[in-house]
Amino acid sequence: MKVGWPKRRMLLLAALVVAGTVGGAFSLLRGHNSSPIAARGGEAFHNFATLRTPFYLQHDPRWKDEPIGGSGETLGKVGCAVCSLAMALDRFGVSVTPAELNGALKANQGYTWRGWLKWDTISKISDHKVLVQIVSKPTHAHLDTALKRGHPVLAKVFLHHVVPHWVLVVGKEGAEYLIRDPLGDGYTVERLSKYHSDIFGIRIVQPAVLSNLRSSPVLSSLSP
Repeated sequence: MKVGWPKRRMLLLAALVVAGTVGGAFSLLRGHNSSPIAARGGEAFHNFATLRTPFYLQHDPRWKDEPIGGSGETLGKVGCAVCSLAMALDRFGVSVTPAELNGALKANQGYTWRGWLKWDTISKISDHKVLVQIVSKPTHAHLDTALKRGHPVLAKVFLHHVVPHWVLVVGKEGAEYLIRDPLGDGYTVERLSKYHSDIFGIRIVQPAVLSNLRSSPVLSSLSP
């Protein structure tokens, strides 16, 4: 039986609605991304000392079941950014576990309703000791300069080209960036290129006002 034009238009409209819904859900899952850059590249580093930080895993039984703000998902499921950030903060004297950082973020409205981090909250909860620089158009030069200054960098990649994942860049050998991965084994510094993904965003963790390097009343109250 032939399908008339009105019915064809209805079927086409329904198909477009479904495609838009799927596309919207896919976009929501992936989040906001910068123009990607390759996982390898930039200046060749040789004998560069890996930046020292703790190593936190999102599946650590001490906090894997802790809910984040906004979405209420657990650190074990979506805690890669919080774990990476907790590692990075230690470079500047803010020593907190992912559970403690998560608590401070929730207490200071540091999450969107989707559970995404509000990066500017870090300045507040560290008593303006640390800030997170959002680089809208990242380059390898941004990464290389940050590492030379001793500033760790959160990098956003995609697992299987779909699921967003944050890792902490702490070194480089040749053109290979080296990371501490919240999904890693807890002690091995690995190559970022293992994920076969471009870099879709970076966040540089750095000291804010050097003359204001005092202990944080918000975070210190959460420390053991």
